[in-house]
Amino acid sequence: MGLGNLRRIQCACFLVVFVAVLASPSFAGCNQLVKRAAADLPAQFEMGYLINHRYEMEEKGEDGDDTFTFFSAVPRPQSAGEALEDFALMGFNDPIPKRFVVGDGSSDHVLIGVDLTPGSPLERAIKRIHNSILIALSQSWDRERIIKLVSENVANHLGPLTKPLPWDAALPKIAETKIQFKDFPIDHPMIDAGFSLPVVPLEDYLDEGEAFCLGQALTAWLVLRSFKIPSRMHFGANAAYVGSPTGHSSVELEDGRIVDPGGWMVISPPPAGEGLKLVGLKGPQWTFLPGFLTYPGALYTWRVRFQRYPVLILEKNP
Repeated sequence: MGLGNLRRIQCACFLVVFVAVLASPSFAGCNQLVKRAAADLPAQFEMGYLINHRYEMEEKGEDGDDTFTFFSAVPRPQSAGEALEDFALMGFNDPIPKRFVVGDGSSDHVLIGVDLTPGSPLERAIKRIHNSILIALSQSWDRERIIKLVSENVANHLGPLTKPLPWDAALPKIAETKIQFKDFPIDHPMIDAGFSLPVVPLEDYLDEGEAFCLGQALTAWLVLRSFKIPSRMHFGANAAYVGSPTGHSSVELEDGRIVDPGGWMVISPPPAGEGLKLVGLKGPQWTFLPGFLTYPGALYTWRVRFQRYPVLILEKNP
């Protein structure tokens, strides 16, 4: 089937890119483009590698292996009080940390900073979106309509990217790493990546009016939670067929539905007992989603939720 253990996962929305161990580059050009004056966020973080997910194939790939390993670069704690928290384990009603930093796993995009402290620019921006949805409801508090409006509203605020955002375009290019993560257990400790990435506040994406899927999903999640709708981030991948996984971020509801502002839609789960196995793979990790459209011209019919997705927590709620 031609699947190897370490493979570049390319997508306009979410990338799991394997980068080389290099000296930390300068982000002077990128930092000049960030308007973080009012956000209580660090300027940048050193990065490390962690494994996100592993699955087995029924047949061996060209390299003789029958496993596929997703891994990504994540920000490393740099001071007391900061810690990595696995968002893959987060429940639908677990409190959202007050301040945190998350990346898409690649060196092609900056880290996104979330500062939800009272009165912060992001907290005010989420309230504005919340209030605009309230107006659209016309006094009719309908949960299903709220979910649909959140997807559409966030998509309108953060339409799909047509070109790299300024801060991403300013990032220096970093080559692929040669580390063989297939030989490590999935809970292997972090490995130094040897480079750093700057932090851009989520509200800067709202100011730009564009974001890739991580920024879209984060915003939708925060707005859904502002309506007290149980939900959690869905970090994972989509695939049209064996050998074509593409990383993607969205939001998951308690009933299994996916709110995907990147695809401008709410996706219902498949009927019970259907689509629990992607042809050519072992185990029930992948779920079939008929007609799932991420972006025009990009049809993916299967999805998987990563077993592990660490996020750097700067400050938890008291």
